Amino acid sequence: TKRIFDFLEFKALFDRLRAVVGSGDGSGAETAPASGNVVQAEISVAVTPADVAAGMKSLERLDLAVAWSGNPGRSDPTGVAVVTDAALPEVLWVPVELLSQPATVGQFTDGRPIRMHDAKPLMRWWAGRGVDLRSLTMDTAIAAYLIAHLWDGFIEKSLVTHLGAGTFRTLGAGYEPLLQGAATLLVMWLFLAWMHRRRIFLRV
Repeated sequence: TKRIFDFLEFKALFDRLRAVVGSGDGSGAETAPASGNVVQAEISVAVTPADVAAGMKSLERLDLAVAWSGNPGRSDPTGVAVVTDAALPEVLWVPVELLSQPATVGQFTDGRPIRMHDAKPLMRWWAGRGVDLRSLTMDTAIAAYLIAHLWDGFIEKSLVTHLGAGTFRTLGAGYEPLLQGAATLLVMWLFLAWMHRRRIFLRV
C-alpha cells in the first residue's frame, strides 16, 4: 500500500492513515495480490549505442522508467527502460554503461517529447555529466505532488462543508481521520484522472 501512495506522491497522506490503522512503516514484506492483471513486457537489452539508436529510431515520443542502485538522485541508475511498443508490450533496456556515451545521449536529447514519472533525479544525474534534458513534456509526479501538498486542506474542508462533519464519524471518532483521508485521496485521484483523460499535463 505504501508503494502506491509513494508512487502517487501522497506520502503525507499515507502517514496520516498509518497513524490510524497502525500498519507500520511499510518497510516490511508485503503480500502480493492473489490475482490481477499483470503485464509482462518483452525486454531487449542494448549492448552498444547502435542498439539504442536502432531500438528508438521509430519512436515519436519517449516513455521512460529509471531503475536506481540506491536512493533516486543519490545513487547511480542501473539503467533506463524505454517503451518501444506499448501494445505488445516491448521495452528497450539501456544499461548505465551506455547512458554517458554521446551517441546514446543524443537519442534522449534530440527534441522528442519525453514522458516519465519523477524525472528530477534522472535530470540531475545527467546534468552532472553535462547533459541537459530539455524535452520533458510530462512528469506524472508533479501534478500529484502539487495537489497533495497545496490542496489537501481545501479538499478536507470542502468535504466537511458539503457532506457534514458527522459523515466521517459513522464508524466512530477513532476512524474519522481514516475516512476523511480516504475521501480526500479519492477526490485527488478523480481530479488526476480527469486531467489525464483530457490530456492536461504539466510541463516542466
